[in-house]
Formats: sequence, C-alpha cells, structure tokens
Amino acid sequence: NTEIALASFYAQEPFDYYVQNFPGGLPDTNLSTLDASMPNLPIRRTLEKIANACEKYNTSCAGLRQVMQEDLTLFNVDMPVYHQRISEAIGEYPAESWIPFLRSHVIKGWAPVLGNQFETVLLKSSALIQGVQKAPERWHKCSNAAMNALAHTADKVYRLLYFPPAAEAEGHMLMSSIKAAFIENLKSVEWLDASTRKRALDKASALTMSLGGTNDPYYIHFPVSRTSYYNNTLHAFRAKMLGSFAEIDETMRKDKWAMAAFAVNAYYDRTVNALFIPAGVMQPPFFYPYFYGSAEAHAARNYGGIGSVIGHEFSHGFDNKGAKYDASASLKNWWSDTVAADFKVKTNCVKSLYDQFVIQSVKVDGEKTEAE
Repeated sequence: NTEIALASFYAQEPFDYYVQNFPGGLPDTNLSTLDASMPNLPIRRTLEKIANACEKYNTSCAGLRQVMQEDLTLFNVDMPVYHQRISEAIGEYPAESWIPFLRSHVIKGWAPVLGNQFETVLLKSSALIQGVQKAPERWHKCSNAAMNALAHTADKVYRLLYFPPAAEAEGHMLMSSIKAAFIENLKSVEWLDASTRKRALDKASALTMSLGGTNDPYYIHFPVSRTSYYNNTLHAFRAKMLGSFAEIDETMRKDKWAMAAFAVNAYYDRTVNALFIPAGVMQPPFFYPYFYGSAEAHAARNYGGIGSVIGHEFSHGFDNKGAKYDASASLKNWWSDTVAADFKVKTNCVKSLYDQFVIQSVKVDGEKTEAE
C-alpha cells in the first residue's frame, strides 16, 4: 500500500537528531547533489518546465535558471530521508503501481472545481476525517475563489471601499505609539543585562510595520473565462506558483506581504523583522476610525481593540521563536548566557501555567501554545 509505505518513510526521519545538531535548520545543498541522492525524482526536469512556463505567463524566472545553470547551493530539503526513500521506491516499483495513488490525490485536490458529483464525495470524505457537515454556500465559495485568484485586485477594491486615508493615518499613529511604548518598556526590564538590552532595543527599533496591504502589487497575466471555472482555477494556481519561483534571487523586502488586505488577521514575520496589519482587521469591533463620544473613550476603545492585536504581534519578535533572530532578521544568538537562562526559566513558568488549563475537556499543551 503506497500510503502505508510513505508513512513508514516519514517515520524514518530523524527529527530529534536534526533539532539537536542543526538548530538553525539543515544545511543548503545544490541541484547536482539532489540529482545524485534522489536520482528517480525528476527535480531538474520539473524546474526546467517551471522556468519555461514563466515565459508563457508574462513573467521571468531568470533567478531559477541561474540557480540551475550555476548549480548554486540554494536548495533546502527538510526531510531528506523521506525523499530519498521515495526516490528508491520509484526505482523499485513499476510506474503502474503509483497510478492509483497519484490519480486519487489529483482528483481529491481538484474535486472542489470538478462539479457537484466530485464535491459530494469530497464532503463525505471531509465529514469522516474532519467532521465537516456542510459544504460552503456557493456565494462564499465563489467570492473566496475570486479573492484568492485575483488577490491584488481584490485588495485594491477592499481598501478603496473600507479603509479610507483617515483610517489609515490613525492606524499608523496607533502602531507608532505602541512601538514607542514597547521600546520605552524595554529600557526598564530588570532581568536584562546591558548588552542584551541594547540588542533588544536595536531589534525593536529596526522592526518595521506595514498597514492596510501591499503598495507594490505584482501581477501575472493569465486568461479568465466565463465558461470554465476549472480552467480559471488552474490558470490562477499556476500563476501564483510561478510568481513564487519568479522571486528567486530577488532582494528580500521587508514590506513583502503574505496576507490579503481583506484578511481579518495580523502577523509578525521574524525572517524580515516586520509586522503586518491588514485593512480587514482595521474594522469594528477591533478599530473605529471615527470619533464616537469623547476623544479619550475613542482612544481607549481602539487601544483595547486593535491595539492589543498590534502589541501581541509585536511581542512575537521576542517570544521563544522570534528571540532567535536578531535586529537584521538573521538567525543569530544575541542573548548573554545569563539572560538566556533567565528567559528559559520565565518561559517554563508560562508553559507550566498553561499546562494546568483545560478547555472543553481538552488539556492545553503549554509548550505548543507558548509563543501565543
């Protein structure tokens, strides 16, 4: 059974060894090494097809071609044993034995756009595995599909309708004041020594904040039809994938968004030391852009609403994961040994506290919820 075999390959991966010996992640490699260690996986051929497809979608994958031609050490495989075992299995078993597995996964992946019969079967499967009882309404499915496929266009319309300049200006004021308060608080944290405090202040000062959505949208042209939902979805999927490959060898940008403007969410990206607050969460009840009652009451409501979200996301730069990255977003230890030990004691205290909580008969895992 293919599924059982793949599960056994996964079980052979020495994750504990990786954590102990490669805390920053496994070392990068190049395409020649991958070809030699996984000869039956068509990695090079697949990448060549992707590079060729970029040209058909009015974009460039020059960086990808350079990586292949110069054999640059820019590939990172987080489960090398798993992929090596798959390569071995492909060479050991005939191609016909893989067809049922691949066919079933392709059909399941594309079932939502293949028609009612496929969707009905998918719903039954989801009900058994995930407890899903009802398919999304058609309007909800269609609006989500349009927003995902035409993300930057949807972003532009949403911000125009629901995030006026006055609201954006007030949002920037809130973010700046919370950042200033965070920096001021760092100056008086008693358990930080002078050297660690300076580096913490450097990181907090260097942290950038983006509000609303991207101001530099990147469009990939693809055909949209009024007669084929499947073709539209396929083209949109390809365009999004090719857009990711087109970014290879581009300079890392601190204002690069990974979330839609209409998302009711927010995030901190430790790989660029940046905070992102979409326009979608800058709405009531989190944020009121206009005055209701006294100025003091208005400010209190916004600081208590979206202000708590901003402060929470800002703190991710200094939690048990974010703390491993310095002011320039490099994976580097900037803590003195004494302060690092103290930090560990304090985080263990938080973990122990949350280990005692039970929600709907389910015990909370303090370690897994530590960062939040």
